[in-house]
Amino acid sequence: MLNLLRHLDRAHFEPSVFQLRPGPLADRLREIDVPVRIHTPHRMRNVPAVAKTILALAAHVRDAEIDLVHDNGFRAHVYGGTAAWSSGLTVCRCSTPARTPATSSCCAAPSAT
Repeated sequence: MLNLLRHLDRAHFEPSVFQLRPGPLADRLREIDVPVRIHTPHRMRNVPAVAKTILALAAHVRDAEIDLVHDNGFRAHVYGGTAAWSSGLTVCRCSTPARTPATSSCCAAPSAT
């Protein structure tokens, strides 16, 4: 995802990343001028927290006028896919090896320019 965002045509897209927990990826994204929102970490069996996170992501998608949600891995797809579906958006899902849990959903909106 980092490589995808690094080479994204910023004349046409404005990327935004919503992370499910803090980590070194946020710093690397900020280094390439990608805005990052980090949500409060929780366990997936905490259904109220999962619902709250999906609603927060769906609100972010609507408020930022996102057109495409790209999520990376199963956990991110539960959140990003559900938020995108509830907003009527397209989702691009990527899988990662099981030993590397993915925790980010990347959103792209058309550039204002």
